[in-house]
Amino acid sequence: EKTNYSISAGSDATILRTIFLGTDLNDKVIPYMADLTGIATVFNADAQLAPRNYADLVIYSSDATLSDLKVSGTTVTGFDPATMTYNVSLAAGTTAVPTVAATATEANATVVITPATSLTGDAAARTTKVDVTSHDKSAVKNYTVVFTVATGIEDNLGYSLRIYPIPAYEELTLEGLSGVTRIEIFDVTGVKLSAVHCDGESMIKIPVAQLSRGIYFIRLSSPNETIMRRFVKE
Repeated sequence: EKTNYSISAGSDATILRTIFLGTDLNDKVIPYMADLTGIATVFNADAQLAPRNYADLVIYSSDATLSDLKVSGTTVTGFDPATMTYNVSLAAGTTAVPTVAATATEANATVVITPATSLTGDAAARTTKVDVTSHDKSAVKNYTVVFTVATGIEDNLGYSLRIYPIPAYEELTLEGLSGVTRIEIFDVTGVKLSAVHCDGESMIKIPVAQLSRGIYFIRLSSPNETIMRRFVKE
């Protein structure tokens, strides 16, 4: 009697004999890790499996890359599946470790995220690890996100400063800039995107239309202090 079965090759010790009922499996090599659906038979006391066609062969992927990596819901700026380490700057005063989410390129790959334990410790404590194992277990990739909290002095400048609108669309307005000599914008990885020199202005408008949607940081410097603020671009 012929019965339909689904089997999985689990180790090198597994010997799978096959007979082909069609022609589209001729000359095909069944890989070490694959699922094969077919018709089980017994021939001379040997178990055999007869795949019906190539669609019955599901090959396990060796892809262990990520297709997306997010920090607090926003894709890390400059993300590339081939880049393993990302440095993310956080606004001064941040105490909670941001949530990191990762999406594997291959749906059956396994993703394990180990959050950072602290934002005030050494680099190891401030690092969130993302380990990806391919479906066929042959490849493992280790992504890391290292957080750094910006330092800032919150005194007269911090009390008078206003930044709006939040979220920003076309431009960002800054008021209460007395004493500010330089304004810089950074992405979440700490890359400086722009810088503006101030010469006594109390208000300034900075174009942001060219920025992608996401979270950014703005650093304001005066001779006596430096503060960091976060803003969202839509």
